[in-house]
Amino acid sequence: MGKDQRLAQELQHCQTRNEQEEADRKYAEQCQTNDDAIFRERENDDRRFAQELQNIEDQYRKEQEEANWADRKYAEHLQAFDDRIIQEQESNDHQLAKELQNDQDQARKQQEDEDWNLAHLLKIVAEEACGPTDCDKGDDSAMMATTNVGKAVLAVGRIHQQVQEMAVFGMEPVARDDMVHCAEQFLAKQDDFADKGIPTNVDIGYHYTSEKSMTTIRTHGLLTKADRLSSGIHSSFHGLNFGDGIYTTNNAYACTRYGEVGLIVARLQGNAFRFNDRRLQYQNATTIVGNLQARACCGRWSEDSDPHDEIVLRTSSQCLPLIRYSRTEYRKDSQHVHRCAVQMTRLVDELFNGKRDYIHIS
Repeated sequence: MGKDQRLAQELQHCQTRNEQEEADRKYAEQCQTNDDAIFRERENDDRRFAQELQNIEDQYRKEQEEANWADRKYAEHLQAFDDRIIQEQESNDHQLAKELQNDQDQARKQQEDEDWNLAHLLKIVAEEACGPTDCDKGDDSAMMATTNVGKAVLAVGRIHQQVQEMAVFGMEPVARDDMVHCAEQFLAKQDDFADKGIPTNVDIGYHYTSEKSMTTIRTHGLLTKADRLSSGIHSSFHGLNFGDGIYTTNNAYACTRYGEVGLIVARLQGNAFRFNDRRLQYQNATTIVGNLQARACCGRWSEDSDPHDEIVLRTSSQCLPLIRYSRTEYRKDSQHVHRCAVQMTRLVDELFNGKRDYIHIS
């Protein structure tokens, strides 16, 4: 074999190799193209699937929000309906309680008037039966004044008589028949103080309360917390800064924040002590004089008083409610209350301090 033949074979071999390389390259390019197409198609499928999944999630979220909104709306409507029912029920209860209270007040007043008229009629019949000599009016009053019950009847009659002159200014007595019972207890406490050597002077003070408490006050008078609890009477307390007792003041304006109804009361203070520490106690103190706005030395109470003094009567029977008036009317014109207090002071001196004899009620 010659040199040319070997050269031809090598050339043929090179050509064959180049063709194989070209075929391999084209095959590789075709495979790459196919792989890229498959990859792009898979990416497109993944994007479509992700988009569909997102759409489904968005739709579900929207439906859930709509359902929640519907639930909230339903709950709001249900709450509004419940609130309206409760409000109507409270309004009805309040109206019913008010009507019931008015009926009770009217019935009580009617019963008091009937009892008073009956007592007056029986008295007239007794006077007519005995004759003017045996049943002299002055003697009758003097006889009644020998007992606490008689004194209480005379005192209440005088108070009602006095208040009638002030009725045009909105003054009215706290009660009538029930006041007789309270006055009897008040006089009994005064006798008890006298037997124990305790001062028995009676003066005038002020107390404010709520209208809803007046039913209890008309029947039982003003009660200490202990007496209210023992009697099963539930009411609000405005604090016990100086211990349990009936809290009163010397000034009609000093405690107006405690209620819309003002009371003029008769007070049997007895042994009164001024305190500068609520923890201090005196066994023989029947009245505590405290003042949250001013401090004084502890000891026997002097005549030097302060507008903000709180006169705390230790027992219920040391206080006799006399007259009621409106806080609103007092703020409009306080002179009527002050004039009534002056008249009540004179009457209390006459009835309880012995400065004049009892006068018969005609």
